[in-house]
Amino acid sequence: VIGFQFHMESTEESIFSLIDHCAAEMVDGIYIQNEKQICSGMNFLKTANRLMEDFLDRMEAYYGEQE
Repeated sequence: VIGFQFHMESTEESIFSLIDHCAAEMVDGIYIQNEKQICSGMNFLKTANRLMEDFLDRMEAYYGEQE
């Protein structure tokens, strides 16, 4: 089992959809980011997506087609 502390699969589209559809849940809280905080991290999306793809490619290469 491997866990990551962020959503590596996020895209600009998915983030804007989250903001649009979950606005009521975005309340003040120590572990809840507001819209501005969420959007400020969008410059990391391409890197996160690349890391996810690399990780999955390596997992597939290592575990591949086992019987």
